[in-house]
Amino acid sequence: MKYSITDLGKSFLSVVGYVKSEELKRYIDQTLDEREVPISAWALEMCKMNEEDLRNRKTGMGYYPSGIQDIHNTILDYLLMMDNPTDFSTIAEYSSVTYGISEQSTRAFISSLINLDFIERKTKTLYQTTELGKKFPTKNFEIDFASCINNKFSFVYDILLELQKKELSVKQLTVMAKVAYDFPSENSTEIHKRLHVLKNAKLIQETGVNLFGLTNRGRSFCKILITYLPNEKLEIIESKIIEVGDNNGSKINELLNEIRISSRESSNPNRFEESLARAFKVLGFKSEWLGGAGKTDILIQAPTSPKFAYTVAIDAKTTYSGGVTEGQINFDTIVEHRKKHKADFSLVVGREFQGERLIERAIKHNVALLDVEKLEYLIKMHLEVPLKSDSYRKVFSQKGIIDVHVIDEDRSKIVRDGNLLKGIMQCLFEESSDPLTEGIMRPREIYLLLKNQININPTPNIEEIKQILEFLSSPLIGCIGATKEGYYALGSLMDAAQKFDFYLKACTEY
Repeated sequence: MKYSITDLGKSFLSVVGYVKSEELKRYIDQTLDEREVPISAWALEMCKMNEEDLRNRKTGMGYYPSGIQDIHNTILDYLLMMDNPTDFSTIAEYSSVTYGISEQSTRAFISSLINLDFIERKTKTLYQTTELGKKFPTKNFEIDFASCINNKFSFVYDILLELQKKELSVKQLTVMAKVAYDFPSENSTEIHKRLHVLKNAKLIQETGVNLFGLTNRGRSFCKILITYLPNEKLEIIESKIIEVGDNNGSKINELLNEIRISSRESSNPNRFEESLARAFKVLGFKSEWLGGAGKTDILIQAPTSPKFAYTVAIDAKTTYSGGVTEGQINFDTIVEHRKKHKADFSLVVGREFQGERLIERAIKHNVALLDVEKLEYLIKMHLEVPLKSDSYRKVFSQKGIIDVHVIDEDRSKIVRDGNLLKGIMQCLFEESSDPLTEGIMRPREIYLLLKNQININPTPNIEEIKQILEFLSSPLIGCIGATKEGYYALGSLMDAAQKFDFYLKACTEY
C-alpha cells in the first residue's frame, strides 16, 4: 500500500512550514560531514603539554566583558586595537563606551589577556598584542582560540575526554571539576565559560535539557588529544576512577560525584543515603543502608572483634540549595535512633551546615556533623594512607562540626613506618653486591644508615628495625633471608613490591 500527500496536506504545510532532512542534519551537528579536524598546526602544537605544564594551569579563567557567549570575538576586538602599543587610558575609554564597564573591570580583563599571553605590558601604561595574539583571527578561529584557553586553564579539553565516556550535565561537570580536577570549589560559572568556548569551537553540543555531548568534530579531536597527552596524564585518565572492592563494584570518582550530586537531590533522599552507605565501605566499615520510618538511615560498624568494635548511627540530610539548617534536623529522633540501634555515636551527613544554634544543639545532643567536603577528604586520604577503624573513632566521637585533622598524627605514623620499611629493604638490596659485607647486615648497621634520614621521623630504634626484619624474613613474606650473621636481600625492590601487591589483591573483597 502506498501513501501520498493530499492537496489539503500541502496547504497545511504551506501554513505551518517544515524542515528538510538535510537541514535537520546540519542543525543537529554541523560537523557530521567533516573528515578532518580544522585546526591550525600551531594551535595543535599547544595541546602538547608535559606533566608540569598541566599542573601549572589555572582553574579560574578570569573576567571577560560582554558575557561569555561571544568571548573569542570580544577578545579579538581588543587584540586588534592593541596591535601597536596602546595606552591604558585609550583601552579604558573603549571599554567604557563599547561595553559600559569600569576602569577596574578593564584592568581585570587586561590581566586575563596577559595570563593568556595574548598581550604584554610594554611600559607602565602601554600594552601591546603579542606574537600569539597577532595570529588571530585565523581560518580556524574558534578551535584555535579554544586551544589557547586549554593551554592556560585546566578542565577545558579534559571535558571532551569526559564527554567521550557519556553525556553530562553542567551540575555533573561542576562536581567532577571539584572532585577529580582539584577546583577549589563547585563553581558552575567556570564550567559555563568552558562550555561556551567548546560550543563555539563546535566540539560539543547540547543533547538535552542542560545536557552536553560531543559532536563529530569533538569525537575526532579526542582521538588526537589522547596521542598528545604525556604518559603520566594518560595513566591518570585510564586509572583515575579507582575500583573499590564493595558489592556494587563502585568507582571512587564516580562515587564522590554521586555523593555531591545526590546531597542536593532533596526530592530523592534515598539516593544520597545509598551513596553514603557505599562511601563508608570505602573507609573500611561494615555499612548497612536501613532507611525507613523509625530507623536510622545508615548503620556502620568497625570491622573488628565485638569487644573492640563500635557502631555509628548515621542520618543523611539533603538540601537543594545552601546548607542544612536547624529546622531540618530533629535531634530527639537522632538520639532515639542511637538508642534503638545501640550505637556508640550519632552522625549527621549533609552538603554543609549553617547556623550557630544548629551546632550548639548538636553538641548538646552528642551528635557529630560531617559535611560532604570533609567526607570526600577522608576518602581521598584513606586511599593514600589507609587507617584502622580505631583511628576513625576519633572522628565519630566528636560533637558538633567534625575536625577531620584529628587523625593526621595516625596518618603520619603510618607514612613514617612505611618509609622505614622501604628504607630497610633499600639498605639490604643496595648492600647485596658489596664484596666486604657480602650483602649481610645486622640491625645496628641498618640503624646507623637510616638514623639521619629526614623522611623517617622520629628516628627509628633498634627494636623497631628488628621487628620489621623479622616480618620481612617470615615465611609468608620472604623478601629477605636471615642467618646468624644478619639479614640479606632475596631479590630486588620490585620483587618485594610485586609480592606485597599479590597479598593486597588476595585480601581485597570483590
